[in-house]
Formats: sequence, structure tokens, C-alpha cells
Amino acid sequence: MDPENESQFKTIPASSQPDQRSQPWKLFLPKEMFEKEEVEDLDTGNMGKDGLVRHKVEADSKSLGKHWLTIFESVEDGYHITDSIPSAPMGSVLITTRNENVGFQLASNTLRVPPFTVEEGTTLLLTIIQRDNYSKEEREAASNLSRQLDGLPLAVNLMASQMVSRQMSPIQFIKSFERYSERLFEKGRSQNAYYKKG
Repeated sequence: MDPENESQFKTIPASSQPDQRSQPWKLFLPKEMFEKEEVEDLDTGNMGKDGLVRHKVEADSKSLGKHWLTIFESVEDGYHITDSIPSAPMGSVLITTRNENVGFQLASNTLRVPPFTVEEGTTLLLTIIQRDNYSKEEREAASNLSRQLDGLPLAVNLMASQMVSRQMSPIQFIKSFERYSERLFEKGRSQNAYYKKG
């Protein structure tokens, strides 16, 4: 959601329920739906925070005539979020997952996100790093890393975040990445030597 539109909404993170493996999610609602005190009091009652938020959306969305959006990120098991999904008009639910079965369990429309091209992965890497300019060598290193990550958006995002947190240039990072990858490969191969082929 772009920042201009996001300012019109209140973001409510879901509570984690200790008896379930709840996944993080956010609920974007028109600010008119929730006053500050109501959000602070959402943990009360037998429904729990998730149920109260769902109930509030279902009760108010039609009367206020406002659109709402619920985002469930990185869902591993769809059964843990079914009670949290509002079924109110004028709203949408977006679920992201790496598990295809979750899509079939919960959604009427699924969209497979294909891997990035090398160019798209490179662009994402350099965008996350957020520097003003890059040398030709740095762009080539970022492109090489994007290629090695097979265009997987999550992997590209994670590696770019590592570059930022370690304050490494793409050139420094790709050298470290390749060295570490080789060690992992060698370690894996030496461990497999002890298994007998059946």
C-alpha cells in the first residue's frame, strides 16, 4: 500500500495466540472505524483480539460505506487464520504464502508470483540498499547475486537486507556469499559421504 493511501487507514497488528501458531498479519481499516481507545481495548472479551477486529469490521464496514483490506503475510497453515477473516462487504483479503495448499484452502482466486528476472532481482536489490549511485562493478555484482538466487523474491529481499545491516557493498557481499556457499556445499557433500546407498 502506498504511503499516500496508507495515511487514510489504521494498521492493527494481530495478536499472537499462545495455543496456535498464528502468523503475523495486518488489518488496514478506515480511521473512522476505530478510535484509539477501542484499539487499546480490543484484547478484552472471549473472542480475543482477532475475533473482535473481525466483528468490528463486519458490523461497521457496511454502515460506514468504507473499504477495508486485511493482509495475512507468510501464512504457513490456513486453518489458523480462518476465524480472523472478515466476511463483510466492501473489503478484500490478501494472503501471501509459499504453500500452494493455503491458497486452495482459503482463496477463490490465487495468483502465482513467478521468480524475478535477473534484471528485476537486481533492481530490487539496489532499491533496498538505497544508495544514490552504483559503479558498473557493483551493478554486475548485484546482477550476479540475483542470478545465483534464481530470482526468488524472498531470497533477494533477505540478501539485500543483509547487505544493509552489515553495511557491505554488493561487491563485498557477493564475495562473502560465494565463499560461504562453497563451504556449505562442501560440508553437505562430506556429510553425505557417511550414508550408504541402498
